Formats: sequence, C-alpha cells, structure tokens
Amino acid sequence: MPTPDPATRCFVGDLTDPWVSAIASAVAPPRFDVACPGDFPEIWPAEAQAARTLILHRPNLTTTDAERLRALRGRNGGPPRVILCAGPNVRYHQLERWSPLVDVLLSEATAAEVVCRHLQENPSRPRPDGPHPAVSIASTNLDMRGMLADACRTFGHDVIDGDFAAHPAGSIVIWDVPILEDDWEARLRGLAGRNRVIALMGFPDRLIVSRARAAGAFACLELPSDPADLAFVLDRAAVTSFRIKTGHDVPPEPIGLKFAKNGSAIAGRRPDSYNPDGA
Repeated sequence: MPTPDPATRCFVGDLTDPWVSAIASAVAPPRFDVACPGDFPEIWPAEAQAARTLILHRPNLTTTDAERLRALRGRNGGPPRVILCAGPNVRYHQLERWSPLVDVLLSEATAAEVVCRHLQENPSRPRPDGPHPAVSIASTNLDMRGMLADACRTFGHDVIDGDFAAHPAGSIVIWDVPILEDDWEARLRGLAGRNRVIALMGFPDRLIVSRARAAGAFACLELPSDPADLAFVLDRAAVTSFRIKTGHDVPPEPIGLKFAKNGSAIAGRRPDSYNPDGA
C-alpha cells in the first residue's frame, strides 16, 4: 500500500451530479477525484489509499460503504482524515454508526462554502489585510442579533447597529432568512443589490440554497452554524470585490461576488453551479 501523502486530497462521489461536482471543485489542488455514483470501491485506487485527506459525498450512508471506509482507515501509516458531505436522505441513526469513521460532517447544501476550512487539521485564520467592510445583522430576533453581533466582534469585524432597513450600502449583512415567509427572496434580492449577504437558514437543502443564490446571496450557511465557519465566510466576504447595483439604460455588467486569487484563507473557488450568471 502507498505511503500516505499529507499533501494529497481525494474526493469521492458521483461527479455526474452537478451539485457534487461543485463541492469537489471547491477543494483546492492537489486533488484526485474518484467517480463513485454507487458504493465505495471494494479495492480503493492507489491515490485514495495514499491520500491524507478524503472528502466524501454520500446521498445515503450504507453498511457496505461503512465497511469499505473502515477497511481503508485500517491502512498502513494511519487512517486518513475524513470529511463527509451528507445528502438529505441521511438519518440520525446512520450518522451515529458513521461517527467513529469521520472527522468532519458537513451538509451537502452548504458544504462548498466551508470545505476549504476543514481541509487543514489545525486551520489558522489569517485576518484580511487593509480596510474591510463593516458588518450589520438583519434579524427580527433580538437575542439572535446580539449573539451574531458579539460573534462578529470576536472575529475582529466592526459591527453596525441598526434595524433591517438601516444597512449601509457596501456592508456585509448577515441575515437569518425567514424562508417560511413568501417574500424572503424579494427581500434578499433587495439587500443583495447593495450588500454582500450571508444567508443563514435552518435546514437548508439544494433548492433553498439555489433560490438564495439566484436572489444574490454571497454565501449560505446552516443555522445554527459553526462559529469558525461563519468567521471563514466573513473573512472571504471582506476581501471580495463588490459593485453596488444601480439602474442602467443598458444591461449592466454581471454583479459578481468573486473570490480573491490568493491567500490561504480563501483557497479554492466558488462552484459555478451556485452562480446563475456563471461569474
């Protein structure tokens, strides 16, 4: 069996599924992909056997897959670090059985936002250089608003106090999106025209995240979210160029929320499938 290589990452999943492919694309190289629409391979490819980190996508958690992952973890040189991106059909009792086999569990709906952060066993958090936008909180829940504001200050970001309508143009807005309200997409579209919006959503799935993306959300995270994940996305928003949307006589240029091209804190790229304009 090959000696594990700490620099190698192996992504395993159904790469014909655009959503899964988008998660894989968010994993920065060096990366080896194993196309796996069905069960895990009984005999793992040499690259998977040598990889220090495995990123797995599974729509279901089966006994067969668990056994084959357990076999790989028993390789010479120690087990790989395992990041599992779980589909919506995964159940709690299955997660209990798999918990000894994985180091990080992510929801497939939001995995592409934060998988880069989890690729390092002891991730550092370099602060963005230079001035960066202030953060404001959009929430009708005062306790939630206070908790998020305190967290952002802890992360080193300036926080603007104010009600929902008071977010200054160009700021980063964190919103606990009320997806049960009919007008949430229109409200998000209005916010996103002037701000970078981080949308926090309870139990997000592919459809909800796609709708939020189409409405202009910069990033989507599950609520409650890992504070370190929120800090990671905030830092990325702080160094991302942004143009305020205004009226035009002719169609405007695409309003892209682009990744910076360097810096370990924002390694990887945003999956194209998340951006309706392909920007």
